[in-house]
Amino acid sequence: MSYIIMKWWKSLNRSLAYRLVDLAKNGLKDERFKAINTLGSLKHLR
Repeated sequence: MSYIIMKWWKSLNRSLAYRLVDLAKNGLKDERFKAINTLGSLKHLR
């Protein structure tokens, strides 16, 4: 059961990261800043 949760969490993280990267590239200045900060904090969790 925990394996399934881990797999789901990793795929969720990946899609979230892609969305954040997209925001960081194409978002407004304020959105970009938030996306970059969030990506930075996600890296620390790994």
